[in-house]
Amino acid sequence: MSRVLFLVFFYAIGVLSGIQYEGGSVFLQYDGQHYFNIAMSGYTHDYQYAFFPLFPLLIRFFGLFGVAIPGILFLNHCLTLLTGVALYYTGIKVMGKTSAESFNIARLWIFSPISIATEIVYSEALFVFLTVLTYYLYKRNHYVGAGVALGLSIATRNLGSALFFSIFIVMMYAFLKHKDWKQIANVFKLFVPATALAVLYPIYLFVKVGNWHYFLDVQYIYWGRIRTNIFEEIIRDISNLSETYLLFIFTYLALAVCVYVLYRGIKTREDPILILYLIFSIWIIFSTSREIDAVSSASFYRYLFGCSSVYLLLNRDLKYKPVIILSTVMCISTIIFFCGGAFLI
Repeated sequence: MSRVLFLVFFYAIGVLSGIQYEGGSVFLQYDGQHYFNIAMSGYTHDYQYAFFPLFPLLIRFFGLFGVAIPGILFLNHCLTLLTGVALYYTGIKVMGKTSAESFNIARLWIFSPISIATEIVYSEALFVFLTVLTYYLYKRNHYVGAGVALGLSIATRNLGSALFFSIFIVMMYAFLKHKDWKQIANVFKLFVPATALAVLYPIYLFVKVGNWHYFLDVQYIYWGRIRTNIFEEIIRDISNLSETYLLFIFTYLALAVCVYVLYRGIKTREDPILILYLIFSIWIIFSTSREIDAVSSASFYRYLFGCSSVYLLLNRDLKYKPVIILSTVMCISTIIFFCGGAFLI
């Protein structure tokens, strides 16, 4: 029901705003148009190399049947709901949480500000689903399946590398500590398929343009990004307080929640994989900023809150209700602002 309501709400605001959307569809805003063009015509311009290939391939698959946009939107909705289910069962079967706690974790994902990106032609629904699936399969000792899901997540967004290195560090630490050679076999089972899938796009780039990391370079060349870190971001944003708007507040509210979650996770010695994943994710998210924006971190909150359900798995006694209320308010505000023409994502 939430997906239906969000969809109606999103489409109604988009139509009433009277904005002429690129590609003629409210569902093809901003990066959605780039994903669609890559799916239909391949990588025809250098700036497109910033977008990883798995999601455009799925759009292209639906396009074979003449339903490229409806098909991928339907898949996004299905993946959003499946992610909620996966979070629920991860909470119960992996983290030992109660049914009520696990449901709250799933509900936080459904009402996250990142919901706006799951309503349109964006890759967030696919990426978060593969991330949660990787973690669930790994904790259930299905290493090959976890490796495949992990490799596909990296083929969707480069942020998947955060989970890749988190799991690798923890598995290697366990091996060095216990000298259990079976752990090495598990490392191979997981990371051989994960690496094989993850390097396909860099290999493609090396063959086509002679640069395996060109997907990073184009961010600086064509997309107005600069190298930075979280401390520089904060200082830069504070220096532009005169131009502060609600998205700035959202970003740092989300960051504060993530830092609190991290603090609680370390204090109660929760799963080190999730702790590392949160640290790496924050570092990667703030490693670049949009030089052209007055508030350079304005859209980062959707990434920070986008995986917040995973982060909340860290904590056994976190108060869920305030976080869910905050997330829902941010979610509805995001839909209104985005459909009104604000560049949020």
